[in-house]
Amino acid sequence: DNGSKDGSVEWVKKFYPETVIIQNKRNLGFAEGNNIGIRYALKSGAKYIALLNTDMVVDKNWLKEMVKPMESDKNIGLVGSKILFIDYPWLINSTGSIINSDMDSRDRDFGKVDGEIKREYGEVLGISAGAMLVRTDIFKRIGLFDKWFFAYYEDTEFSLRIRRYTGYRIVYNPNAVVYHKFWGVSSLIPIKREFLISRNHYMVMFRYLPLRKIPFRVLRILKVRVERNLFFEDIFREWVAFLSASSWFIPAMVKRLILDIRYKIRYAYINMLEKTKGIPLGAQFPPDYAERRENLFPENLPSRIIFGVNDNFIGNGWSVLIEKEGLQFRKIVCDSAEVYLSSPKSANLFLQIHLLTDNYIKLYLEGKMISNKIWAERWETVVFPVKVKKVQKYYKIKIEGKNTLMNEIALLEPFSLLLRRKK
Repeated sequence: DNGSKDGSVEWVKKFYPETVIIQNKRNLGFAEGNNIGIRYALKSGAKYIALLNTDMVVDKNWLKEMVKPMESDKNIGLVGSKILFIDYPWLINSTGSIINSDMDSRDRDFGKVDGEIKREYGEVLGISAGAMLVRTDIFKRIGLFDKWFFAYYEDTEFSLRIRRYTGYRIVYNPNAVVYHKFWGVSSLIPIKREFLISRNHYMVMFRYLPLRKIPFRVLRILKVRVERNLFFEDIFREWVAFLSASSWFIPAMVKRLILDIRYKIRYAYINMLEKTKGIPLGAQFPPDYAERRENLFPENLPSRIIFGVNDNFIGNGWSVLIEKEGLQFRKIVCDSAEVYLSSPKSANLFLQIHLLTDNYIKLYLEGKMISNKIWAERWETVVFPVKVKKVQKYYKIKIEGKNTLMNEIALLEPFSLLLRRKK
């Protein structure tokens, strides 16, 4: 347990007293948090070590399918899973990692429809540590995850370390399936998350780019990110991430030199990098289905969503379903949340929301602000008139406001019997 404060440790002790629990006093991050458990497993004589994120749900055959490749080929060191979205299980989260020539890492096939993309069992450059199996000999030979990464890119660095210094294979097994609540935990810390993504990317570049290419490529990536605000609205934070990574440049070079001397460098992985024009791959967020949802699942996009009833399709930023006193609702877990609604064929609509909040919240429809002064200290229905210039089949609603609870979101016509109160 990595420093949690939600009572989960006490719950496990009560209902599963036979479980061995290792408790960290504070959150050590994904890298060192996993290292604590890995060290325990190594001391216990484990042959393989499985890593699984807290926001994953596994298929019943997942572990068996992960072990199969290891048992069949002793040259396989890492096995990766097919990762699907838990809320949209027909869509792919990852089938392995794509790493370009600037060491920018992304999930392969992200947001594509499962079944339309047929990825066979085979070798990949890297895999997500969210659901992977590792042969323990690898940890013994080249070390554990780098704790200085804290979270993000630590699996990219680990995969590249295996490629650079060992002859072990990294494979993807499509029969090992897990379901992921995308950003289920890190959505609580969006600013820190984006800082770590930027900083750790620079650190991987320092560690694995050919030395002669580091200055030009690092500065080019910084320039592109600052110009395009790829991760931060505040450019200052991008500079902070870059300077933070730069402070680790000398330690990174020392560690690189030590490993290069200790192990024979294998340059074959360089040829496996996806060739790009040298800019970062597209920023990876939960898929925006605006261009494809009409053909995929129009029946799943109602004009009125009641959480817990017909909320199979919602956007990013929501908590898991909460139930209290007979009412089911969701909470906005970061700065904002999104929902997609089909539209009645009218230019004059009403946006109706049932909510509870202790903050002023803002509402947007297709990027246009509807209101910025909504407050409801008890459960209340608020209704706002909406006039659109062009009638669309689907609309994106964005709600800004931390810790806001919501039960209903609807787009209704003026004569709708579901319309409860006009503001």
